[in-house]
Amino acid sequence: MQYRLLDIRQNKFLHHFIYDLYIINTTNEGARYSTAPNGIIGLSLVLEGNSQFFDGKAWANLPVANVYGLIQKPQLIQISSHFSEIAIGFKPYFLQLLLSESMENVVENPNADAYYFFKKPTLNQLFEAIHISKTDLQIISAIENFVRQHIKTEKADNRLLMATELIAQKEVYNVDKVASAINVSSVTLRHLFRQKVGLSPKEFIRLNRIRKALKHTNTENLTSLAYELGYFDQSHFIHEFKSCFGLTPKQYYSNKALAFDFYNFGRWTGDSFGISNK
Repeated sequence: MQYRLLDIRQNKFLHHFIYDLYIINTTNEGARYSTAPNGIIGLSLVLEGNSQFFDGKAWANLPVANVYGLIQKPQLIQISSHFSEIAIGFKPYFLQLLLSESMENVVENPNADAYYFFKKPTLNQLFEAIHISKTDLQIISAIENFVRQHIKTEKADNRLLMATELIAQKEVYNVDKVASAINVSSVTLRHLFRQKVGLSPKEFIRLNRIRKALKHTNTENLTSLAYELGYFDQSHFIHEFKSCFGLTPKQYYSNKALAFDFYNFGRWTGDSFGISNK
């Protein structure tokens, strides 16, 4: 399996709205990888082959176009041979500006078919534009055109934009402080997040810290790491990490075969959860 990030840093328009853009390919053999609840919600487009997720009992097919990132627990994905997928991970709040409904309705449908939320011609046009693209720049351009045409920036709530930036970029991890900074009550802040982000502010803070923990390379001292990530103490960090993944940070960091969302793709070997091939 090949996992490849596309560099969108030079595209100022897309870089403003998108967290990451990546391509997954396979050739003669299929593969497996693990996803994690990390606060990033995006749009996945399968160009070739098929993919499935393990629902705890059996494998279930994923739609060719799906809204991902709505899971509450780690999820195992398997992809076929001769597979090709493009995934667009949106920064907080911006996917909702492409949709016509509340994110509260979206998050009720994990692995949701994107055709439920976008008009069929809209997604078909995006698929076609990507299919005929020959280079990364052409793919990026096709996605930029899609976002430009459909994102409703005029409906953006600047209070929410500031709140998500305070949490994701400035690491303000206290809900009351975030609410005060944008001059709203904590109740109003929770309502805004639920409707526009699909998570409560507390959940959003938790997942942002966990995402940073997954990417961290200096993991020898968990106490120092906990403080660096804004936790009150090590035990709080361990509790939140385990609640997300079912294992402690030490178990995760010491397992060279375990990876989530390609944060440590270089060490990843595949079946993270020991699911049978049968």
